[in-house]
Amino acid sequence: MEMSCHYPIIPAKPQADGVGASPKQMVIELCWSLVLRWPKIPSPTLRSGVMDRQDIERRRARHGVRDALRRLRQPVWAVVTQVQRWRKLNRDRTELARLSDDCLRDIGLSRADVRRESARPFWNDPLKR
Repeated sequence: MEMSCHYPIIPAKPQADGVGASPKQMVIELCWSLVLRWPKIPSPTLRSGVMDRQDIERRRARHGVRDALRRLRQPVWAVVTQVQRWRKLNRDRTELARLSDDCLRDIGLSRADVRRESARPFWNDPLKR
């Protein structure tokens, strides 16, 4: 028995009537009948090819909320960044006030410089970031 390495070409239309047909031809016919009877499932957002008005309004509402959140992101981030900077200034000034006179002398500051810097309010940024 000779083996063939060729794959069968599926014909455009089934040709067998089921009587005396080869098993291969019967499988092809069965596949074609399934393809032709495959149910068409409509999309849940489409009705007769046109989107429902309520679906369109819901999508617009979602986009509106998303766009509003995007517009709010930058100012909120700026406020968060500023508060973080103020907290860092307050911590740095507190640590500076706790340093000993020897440490202050090492970095070139006097106790009067430290008192002046510690007396500044937390929002008074010397670098104006």
